[in-house]
Amino acid sequence: MLIKRVYSLGRICILGQWFFTFWVLGVTAQSLRLSNGLPSIVPMLGYAVSSAAIHVVLTYFFIKTTKPAPSTESRPSLWYILTYAVSSLMWFATMACVVLVLVRTMPFADEKDREGGLKNCGTKYNHHKCYYSTGNAQLNTLAKMNTAVTGFIVSLV
Repeated sequence: MLIKRVYSLGRICILGQWFFTFWVLGVTAQSLRLSNGLPSIVPMLGYAVSSAAIHVVLTYFFIKTTKPAPSTESRPSLWYILTYAVSSLMWFATMACVVLVLVRTMPFADEKDREGGLKNCGTKYNHHKCYYSTGNAQLNTLAKMNTAVTGFIVSLV
């Protein structure tokens, strides 16, 4: 009974990782699109995208096999342990990459595109003018979100 509960909690954690992996994949792909001004972050973003894409596929196999190898033993199969260890290392490396992207984009956090002029930034009922953020400032915002989500995924490992 206890073994069954432990494995069901493991399955919940893996489902959480899977859900947030799509977030990392999307935000990092968007960051790659905006990275023209900072080519030094492209390799780190590329690693994060490829790692998230691999984990979308890997999670399917993790979910299918979250049960003990033989029914009389509580330990999962050896391939599961090894694959999960490699997966965990990949997430830690992804975390390092997104933190490095965040550090690299910090100087641009509040940068505004003043050359583009004032734009309508309000809602339908609340009109006001503002300057849009530059691509590098948007990268910083995406890096903040990516760091938080990747940190959550690492906490589930």
